[in-house]
Amino acid sequence: MMEWKECTIGDLGKIVTGKTPKTSIPENYGGDISFLSPSDDMSNKTAPLTAKTITEFGLKEVKNSLLPKNSICVSCIGSDLGKVVLTDRPIVTNQQINSIITNEDVDADYVYYLMTIVGKELNFISKTSTAVPIVNKSTFSNWDIKIPKEKTDQHRIASILSSLDSKIETNNKINAKLEEMAQVLFKSWLEQCSDEILIKDLADNINDTQKCNAGKVVLINSSDVTEGNFEHHILSDNNNLKGHFKRRFKKGDILYSQVRPRNRHWGYCQFDPNNYLASTQLMIIRNKPEMISSSLLYQYIIWDKVWLEFTNKTETRSGTFPQGNFEDLSATKVPYGADRQKITTQLDAIRDKIYNYNEENLRLSQLRDTLLPKLMNGEIEI
Repeated sequence: MMEWKECTIGDLGKIVTGKTPKTSIPENYGGDISFLSPSDDMSNKTAPLTAKTITEFGLKEVKNSLLPKNSICVSCIGSDLGKVVLTDRPIVTNQQINSIITNEDVDADYVYYLMTIVGKELNFISKTSTAVPIVNKSTFSNWDIKIPKEKTDQHRIASILSSLDSKIETNNKINAKLEEMAQVLFKSWLEQCSDEILIKDLADNINDTQKCNAGKVVLINSSDVTEGNFEHHILSDNNNLKGHFKRRFKKGDILYSQVRPRNRHWGYCQFDPNNYLASTQLMIIRNKPEMISSSLLYQYIIWDKVWLEFTNKTETRSGTFPQGNFEDLSATKVPYGADRQKITTQLDAIRDKIYNYNEENLRLSQLRDTLLPKLMNGEIEI
């Protein structure tokens, strides 16, 4: 039987709060060192390719914040609070992330999974707090946890969960290839188009705030959709919700964040979302059926030309956060006029495959998440 011990996160290793090199010094950025922030895609186990990188020159300014491989990074602010990744290379994070460099007697994989449990507790704070939730280094370090005393037991638990995550990551790679195929087909179709049209002639912005009477609902923030995927389907009680969770949507709709569009927070709904509520920070974009299918409209919306034009409009505005609206997006002119039946059939088939792999990943994730607390609290013995 495994022995367990009670401790704090700080007992697991060195806790590092990230730091941002001065943005006023151009030489700090554009190097080979990844610079992770909560706005990067932290939905997978492994730390992603980051939007920003820093140079060796920039590293000198934040050298005490450099994380080695197998560090565990936890986002500790705002709607991204509680997201967790494991580094597979040296990385620097910004100050919105607290990280753990584990002691030698602690298994880093195990700590990653343990932090996903802590992360869910932290994320609940973000859904119920009226202010911007922040977990500082002291609070994070003193968070109470329980772990197996022996590192070998930690490793065995983590190995079971890692096998499920490996299959999930394989499916994600297949989906990435399918996305590439969809883009190739779409761009080939665009070359056949002889006319031009505005996005607003193909789509509507839906503002359906009809009350949802379900006892349990799934709350979708702008950070909960990334590059087409809905990153969680967690049910919450339908009471005392933040005021911005009010937008309804349906199958075939495209959810697109109005805030920081450069972060690619959009989702393509391929399921029945009767008990889902989206944040008012998300546009709900719906195809005009007589003009275009939802799958073809989605390819337009995520096309680099449309995305960059929308992003550039928002980035030139003053304000705390770069923000646009449907009028900005829908004013984009795009090629149009080629036969839509064949491309729609092809895109629908690809989207169905992507959705099925995502559904398999959801089942695997649910199995992992069911096993996770039982393995972590000793309810299931290895």
